[in-house]
Amino acid sequence: MTLGESITEGILAFRNHKMKIVFCVFAFVFFIFVLFPYDDLSDLVTEKVAQATQNQVFLRFEHLGLAVFPPSLALDQVEVDTPFLPTLKASSMTLAPSIARFLAFSPGASFSASDLFKGDLSGSVGAKKEKEVQKIDLSLDYDGFDLKTMGEFFDSSWPIQGQASVGVKGLVEMEFTEQPEGELEITIDKMVLPNTLPSTIPFVGGTQIPQIAFGKVKLQGRLTNREFIIDSGTFGEEKDALRGLMKGKLQITFVRMGQQIVPQFGPYDLRVDLQMDRGFEADLQRRLTIVYDMIGRYKTATGKGARYMMRVAGTNFYAPPNVTAISSL
Repeated sequence: MTLGESITEGILAFRNHKMKIVFCVFAFVFFIFVLFPYDDLSDLVTEKVAQATQNQVFLRFEHLGLAVFPPSLALDQVEVDTPFLPTLKASSMTLAPSIARFLAFSPGASFSASDLFKGDLSGSVGAKKEKEVQKIDLSLDYDGFDLKTMGEFFDSSWPIQGQASVGVKGLVEMEFTEQPEGELEITIDKMVLPNTLPSTIPFVGGTQIPQIAFGKVKLQGRLTNREFIIDSGTFGEEKDALRGLMKGKLQITFVRMGQQIVPQFGPYDLRVDLQMDRGFEADLQRRLTIVYDMIGRYKTATGKGARYMMRVAGTNFYAPPNVTAISSL
């Protein structure tokens, strides 16, 4: 039989049995997306996620589904355990191959989660080797989460209110024999601080302070060579009683202690430009005399109150800082 005859017979066979072929394809697709018992794969998914993260992340869920565009796994009632945090819960989560990392010839996965502290989380994670050291390449965006809800979850002794968004890009070596590096951006809307300082703060812990509320807070920084460098810090708007700008750096080292990752803080050097309305300044002087006396010499009168431009530096946060005057940030 010649090639032409074979092709002709194939075409005739398709014409005669095309409905059977279409039914088989339909039945296969129906089985894969409707009848296949994906929930039975939960233990396998948990195992594979743990292996991919070197037993650092354990993922559990109640229901597993499959989406087509883009190809992804959809999970409901998700719980995530890591050595760094208490158990995190989300109403839903998706996992998919990262197209961007695939195009860059770097294997990885993308993910998203909804209703995580009332916010939405999305990002991607992949493996990257630098100088024979295996690292986790991480990128995430966390939008609209509630700081009060998060503070209650972590049993914070100083619960802050506000709606926050965070963007992170970085490289992390999971054993922390090498320090992480990355970029961070934080934005907080309608931030309100408690009017009593945490008892853990040296010298002034437990003291009542003036009510501090910022219309918007924005921080951009970098983590490199064991230092967190604040490229730009803005807190408050013109209408707020307290507002200001900040730049500087502080030393921070992450240390693994068992299953926990503990940050250790060292020397810091910050440049601060503060502005206060008269009412806030008077309340600060009355309630936090020790702080006001420390910064009062750097005061410049303004139409609405006062401005304080200072350099604040120290060897750690447990010793009194060294404060000097500056003329610009």
